[in-house]
Amino acid sequence: MSAVIQALPELFSASVEAKVYSVAAREYTDAGPPDFYPQYTDSPDSPSPHSYLFTPARFWTSGFFPGSLWLLYERAKVLGVTSGNVTEDEWKRLAISWAKPLKEQATRTNTHDMGFLFMPTFYKWMTLESESAVVEEARSTFLRAAASLASRFNPAIGCLRSWDQSNHLVNGVKREDMDKHFLVIIDNMMSETETRNKALNS
Repeated sequence: MSAVIQALPELFSASVEAKVYSVAAREYTDAGPPDFYPQYTDSPDSPSPHSYLFTPARFWTSGFFPGSLWLLYERAKVLGVTSGNVTEDEWKRLAISWAKPLKEQATRTNTHDMGFLFMPTFYKWMTLESESAVVEEARSTFLRAAASLASRFNPAIGCLRSWDQSNHLVNGVKREDMDKHFLVIIDNMMSETETRNKALNS
């Protein structure tokens, strides 16, 4: 436990903000952020060490980077904690700019990853925003995503379907028949949070 306590100050390190801001500002243009989102950095022994690898907006991790921007904005807004020259307004501008392109993903019914995409972004946006019209825009997008996610719920089983199919062999068997197999993984817990929030916010 003491190791955890000792590591806590690193969460407020100026270098953390600097790293997130440098990627957000570098990849952002006046036309908006790119269609690709930072997922993880290359290892130190790779040809491009510490460089971010990017994935399309539809990928399940795409909500995490804009979610980091929302958390840094929240920290600046609530605690008044920010470092360098990055203002509270700048964090918000970047958070909105990186979240908005994900709006197009809200109608997808072929994935259970809506919680990962919309809880860190549009849900956080609607809880931090003060302008009522903007709150409603973020809220409607979040609820649309939750409704799309709810289409994957099977009342007979009482659960959301995670994957439609899996080509991975489990005990020598592929799970390709949706009538025979109902695939559920732990990631559903984030999606359960989204559907329960929909019930509370509808």
